[in-house]
Amino acid sequence: TGFLLNGTYYDITTTADFSGNITIRLPYNPDAVPDPSTLRMYHYDSSLSSWVDVTIGFDNVTHVIIGVVSSLSPFALGFPILDFSGFLQPINSDGSSIFKLGRTVPVKFQLSDDSGAFVTNVTAFIFVAPVNNGVIGPEQPAKSTNSKTGNIFHYDNEHNQYIFNWDTNDLSIGTWRIRVLL
Repeated sequence: TGFLLNGTYYDITTTADFSGNITIRLPYNPDAVPDPSTLRMYHYDSSLSSWVDVTIGFDNVTHVIIGVVSSLSPFALGFPILDFSGFLQPINSDGSSIFKLGRTVPVKFQLSDDSGAFVTNVTAFIFVAPVNNGVIGPEQPAKSTNSKTGNIFHYDNEHNQYIFNWDTNDLSIGTWRIRVLL
């Protein structure tokens, strides 16, 4: 389907005659959607046999998502499925990367949507945890070489990638697991 259902589904119909576009306003639960800008309204287009994102905006005061369509049929609220590229160089995808302790490690990845377009507006956090004898230790936010960014990636428009300059000064020698939270 191209999206993860938020648990809300509507089948809207009418017996009234209409022409032109119709504005649809559907409520969402703000407790279940911490960042409404990631939520999308999908409309089932029977001529395409697929769900189409018809979102045009949000009313964050009344907790309503707004979409525009030219016909009525099933609607669903959901989140687009993102394609994670895996970590980019200098991190090896097979886990064989070796870095010198105390150096900066650029952690990079790309995200795209189901149509292959780069996703540029996600907030991505990085966490690291030591791994000893196959056992993952306690997780902690990764430290950046730029103290103002916390453990949040920034987006590089030139290379269409998220990047975080990981400061390894305070780490111990060994294997570390990286986890990204979107």
